[in-house]
Amino acid sequence: MPRRPSPVQETTSPGGGTTTTTTTTTTLTSTRSRTVPGSCWPCKKRRVKCDLGKPICQRCLSLGAPCDYNTRLIRWSKPASSASPPPSTTTPSPKIRSLSPFSGSDRRLGSRERLALDYFHSRVWPLLSTAEEPCPPPIPVALEHRAVLLTTCLLAESHRFLQDGAGDLDHLNDQRMECLAAVRSDVDECCTSVAEQGGGRSLLTLLFAVLFLYIDDGFMECMRRHASTWSHHAGVLAVLKSMGGMEKMLTTGPEALQMLLSEFASADLTTAVLQTKRPAVSPPTWDVIDRGAVWWGLDGMRRYSLASTFKLLSEIAFYIDDIARGTDSLSMGRIREFEIALRPMNAPISVRDLHLAGALDEKAAADTSEPDGDSLQLLTLLRAFQHGALIYLYRALCGLSATHPLVQQHVQSCLEAVLEIPPEAHALNCVIFPLCIAGAHAGGEKQREVVLHMVNKIHENMKFAAVQLVRMLFHELWTSADAHTLTWRDMFAKLGPHVLIL
Repeated sequence: MPRRPSPVQETTSPGGGTTTTTTTTTTLTSTRSRTVPGSCWPCKKRRVKCDLGKPICQRCLSLGAPCDYNTRLIRWSKPASSASPPPSTTTPSPKIRSLSPFSGSDRRLGSRERLALDYFHSRVWPLLSTAEEPCPPPIPVALEHRAVLLTTCLLAESHRFLQDGAGDLDHLNDQRMECLAAVRSDVDECCTSVAEQGGGRSLLTLLFAVLFLYIDDGFMECMRRHASTWSHHAGVLAVLKSMGGMEKMLTTGPEALQMLLSEFASADLTTAVLQTKRPAVSPPTWDVIDRGAVWWGLDGMRRYSLASTFKLLSEIAFYIDDIARGTDSLSMGRIREFEIALRPMNAPISVRDLHLAGALDEKAAADTSEPDGDSLQLLTLLRAFQHGALIYLYRALCGLSATHPLVQQHVQSCLEAVLEIPPEAHALNCVIFPLCIAGAHAGGEKQREVVLHMVNKIHENMKFAAVQLVRMLFHELWTSADAHTLTWRDMFAKLGPHVLIL
């Protein structure tokens, strides 16, 4: 194509001659930006507009691609020849867990199932733990067994519906019915295999499926009529009994199952506490739970753990039930023992402070390790649960009123502990139980504002229907003129029978 000649301009020079000047005309066009600031790297690489969804944007979710928001250099891929496929230049972020390690395990998965598994892996599973890097989810089990696959996808799509309204409610109902049919089929198969050859493997997969149904109904579907959390609760206990009991599975089961069983035991306990019932998990079992994979963070030196507080809560619940049955009597000495054991644990004085005060010499200060940030968050979470347990002790066992100074003292301290947890910390997702107890007893306007702010923040992140029910409970109690006269049982009866608070 011939080049266009440049325009020629003649001007008169100061000396009277003419000077010919060649001017090249350049058309300036505005630079078109196809990306938005803060885009994930896959969207930047594809030069498409990212919706900035966290932890995974909608474009990556729809394509099944790993979504990465980390700040790092990127090299653009050169056009690949037809002889070789283009090399991948995007490395999955360690914080966004992709389905890619499992994608080759089963080619028969539909696109919807693959997306649901990826969503479960990256969004739902981290919400069930306070750890920055929880144990791997049971995706391989889901890929091998249809009942586990269906219940995992149901849990993912139930949460996604609460998250952004994505999906169809009728489809969720149909999916739920398919899950129940698959679980019933597995129950029949397990009964046959147990009678013939023991059926340990089939019982294990059935346990995963029923645990996911229990979590789905208790956290996601608790506001709907078809919720049957306690039916699934009974199913989990029946399967555990057939497998030799919970303690056996806590010591021999896979890591993901241990974490789910710690979640089940915790939800069983908190529900029994709020409903003034006898927990299904006995107090000594908490020592076994603490030795395996759990949903709460662990101190590096295992100096303190939430299991100790859960064990004490369980002992109080059993004691209250024994008194109601007439097999035990109220004892001030026993109450005092509970008070001492539940004394809130404050953050330890730093080694540097001890050294400056002369309590440690230089060598001792150098040999002593400082508590890290995760340990301090664990201490704060532990302190919130201890204050909540003391409120339960004074209200449910001692019968003190909601406005009693001793109760209000721990309400204020519990709220202060919750406020100390950083907004970005995973521990904030698992503080709903003590916040529910303290918020139900909050009497001042300032306290209620703090509680409502925290609940809204947690719900914005988690999107669990159970958190929404807690918020509705607060509204009903705070607008009632006689809420301060309610007993512990009557106060939390308004939550309903199918919600799990943890």
